[in-house]
Formats: sequence, structure tokens, C-alpha cells
Amino acid sequence: MDGQGVIIGTTSPPTASVNSPTLYINSVTGQQYTNTGSSTWQLLPASGLDSGTLNFATLHWDGSAWVENKALTAGATNTAVNVSNNISLTADNAITLTAGKVIALTTTASLGAMLLDNQDSVGLDGQVLTSTGTRTLWKSIAATGLASGTQDFSTLHWGGEAWVENKALTAGATNTTVQVNNNITMSADNTIALTSTNTTVNASNKINLSADNTISLTATTTISGGSITLDATEGGNVAIRADKNTDISATETVTLAAGKVIALTTTASLDGALLDSKGNPGKNGQVLASTSTLTTWITIAGNTVTETTTNYNASVDDGTIVVLPVAPVTISLPAIEASDTGKIMTIKRGNEYTINSSGAPVNPLQLVTSGGSTIDGTSSLKLNLSYQGYTLQALAGNWVIIQRF
Repeated sequence: MDGQGVIIGTTSPPTASVNSPTLYINSVTGQQYTNTGSSTWQLLPASGLDSGTLNFATLHWDGSAWVENKALTAGATNTAVNVSNNISLTADNAITLTAGKVIALTTTASLGAMLLDNQDSVGLDGQVLTSTGTRTLWKSIAATGLASGTQDFSTLHWGGEAWVENKALTAGATNTTVQVNNNITMSADNTIALTSTNTTVNASNKINLSADNTISLTATTTISGGSITLDATEGGNVAIRADKNTDISATETVTLAAGKVIALTTTASLDGALLDSKGNPGKNGQVLASTSTLTTWITIAGNTVTETTTNYNASVDDGTIVVLPVAPVTISLPAIEASDTGKIMTIKRGNEYTINSSGAPVNPLQLVTSGGSTIDGTSSLKLNLSYQGYTLQALAGNWVIIQRF
């Protein structure tokens, strides 16, 4: 054991004696001990952390060493600071607020440097602040947001290049009957009003509306049979008032042509499964995400954890796979499509790699690809170091390694 410099084991504290300076790490608890060359081992404070601030300590990591935190302590009396005054603190000072106290930003706030979250993290490029209900943390999220379509709870619609205001005319007081093969062409400021007595528009007729016109239906008016098709070439919007209902039977559909949208301007209720662009209702814990051309159910990285002791066929939506092989095990990675770009998977050996008395491996672990996909250009990887792992990310139909540990 002596002379290795670093010893890995599972006993705390270690019992070995050494003749030279040595570091010992407990691979189960993360505790770290040092020894200058004797049978006496010294436990490092709050060890197990590689960076960040030590829990329950007055130290923090400055990038190269643990240094003492320096903070101003609260006095016995309050100090009032006038609005026109400034508080200047040196680099090592901090303002500490007691429980229940807050800093209220009542005017424009300016961030002159990095903003730390509840874990003293400055965040990574592209991360956003998110709340857990008890803490605010920097987190990485998939790029989301609307590229097209109608905004919820809004009086705007997508005009093809920008969000524009909806304009609707109100219903008039008289009825208009349209005969077969006739068309109604409406200029601005005209309306068709359907009263409690239904007005039938025959199947072969068209109602041509200019950009600012609408058809308003009263509470007792229904449209039954067939389907309602909105053609992008006809122009204009079809507005259904928030206090009206449109009943479509189970066998009927509303078909929207290119460029048309359904605008949800009041509370919407999902009474069944919501299918994504691929007709998929999603799995437990998945979220909807946009690829800019499709909206699909995806699994956020780290959202799922699977543990296995035997061969396993991984899904592209498996977040983390922990493998505890007692015999040879193969993890088969899925073939990925270009639309899977950005999905992340972590595979980790969760136990020690062992060999028998003849030097042969007892529990080897390997990753293999399928469907022509590769991992950094190769078709397989071995995880034959204790507690070894890889984090992979899908890119253009292949896997790339973004972390080894």
C-alpha cells in the first residue's frame, strides 16, 4: 500500500500504516484522510466536496485553496441608510440578513457581476434561474418557447412574421339566407349574425371574409356534420367567443390548413392525453419540448434513473442507468434520429470491477451501439474501472462523450 500516494478503500478511518505522505479516500462515504507517514490518519474537514463552499464551515473554495470566509456581523441596533446614500463594502465583506429579512429592490436593479444561486453557483453559459419551491438554482433546460402559433391568454395571432393584434367585428341583428351555389363576399365593417334561429349555409357555398371580419354564433346556434376547414388562401380569422361553445361529435374533426392556428384565449382544459407531433402521449415524467419544427414529449436529463444487474436495452429517453454487474453485462444503446439531438444519457458502473485468482475479469461491463450510431466514432466502450461512468449526448444521429468520470 505504501508509496501509492492515494489509497482508495471502504474503511473509515483507515488502519494501514505508511512510511510517506499519503491521501486516503473512502469510495463509499467520500471521506478523505491524510497521513504524513505513520499509523495516524487525519480526517479532512467536510471532505467529499471537490469545489463549492464546505457545509457548516467558515471556509470557501477560491479556485485553488480553501480560504476563510469574512462577513460583517449584525449589531445590537438597526442602522438606517438614506435613499441618497451608498453602502461600500470591501471585497471580503458581506451583508448578512437575519431570518425573515429581505433586500427589497424598489427601483431598477443592475447586476454588475455574476449572480450566485442558493448553492453559491454562478451558473453555466445558457443556464436559467429556476425555483424548487424552497431554493433558487441555476439549471440547464432544453431551449423552449414559441416559434409560431398563437399565444395563450392573448389577443394576438401569428401573422407569419410577427405577433399581430386580432380584430373582430360584432354580430348584427338580422339574418341572411344564402342559396345554393351563391357566395357572400364581405368587406370591412360587415358581419353575418346568426340568431337563435339557425341559418344554414349550404355545403357548396363559400363565405369570403376580409381580414377584419368574423362570424359570431349565439348560444343556441350549432354547426353539425362534416368538418370545418380553414384555408390559408381565404384569409381572415374565425373567432369563437369565450362564452360560446362549439360542439364537435367524437367522429368529427376540425382541420386547420397551413398557416392557421387555434387560439386559446381563456382557460383550456385537457380531458385526455395530449398527443405530440408524432402522435405520442408521452411517458410518466416527460415534458413537451420544441425542435422548432416539431413539438414532442421528451425526458429531461437526470429525470429518470434505472438500475440493472443484467443486460439492458436502453431507450433514448433513459436519463441515468446505474449498472451493478455480478457477471458480464452489455448495455445496448438505442439507434438515434436527427430529431433526438440534445438528449443526454449517463451510464455508470455502480460497483467495483473484480478479477478472479487467475486474473480473468469477473464482472466486465461494456456499451454497444445499434442502428449505425457511434460513440465518438466507435461502436463500443468498456467500463472496467470501479465506479466508472460516461455521460453521452445525441448529436446528428450519433453519440458524443461530454464527460468521463
